[in-house]
Amino acid sequence: MATTNDITGDELVSKGLSEQGKQRHEQIFGPRWKKHYGTGDCPVDKDATVEVETYTAQRRFFRAGDIDWKLVKWYRVKN
Repeated sequence: MATTNDITGDELVSKGLSEQGKQRHEQIFGPRWKKHYGTGDCPVDKDATVEVETYTAQRRFFRAGDIDWKLVKWYRVKN
């Protein structure tokens, strides 16, 4: 991944979320959702029930030990 613009040579700078963006993120995901970075490691107790973010309207609850964590982007612990 380039850290400079290929045409101008200028350094690329990542822009963080604005305050409004942070508030909107909290409205959508709530404070309990946690980001998962695609590792295969289970970040919680394997017997915990977790909800994972999916692209369907259905809520998806799973036992943490049964999840392929490489595919999870967002999760929250139910109990």
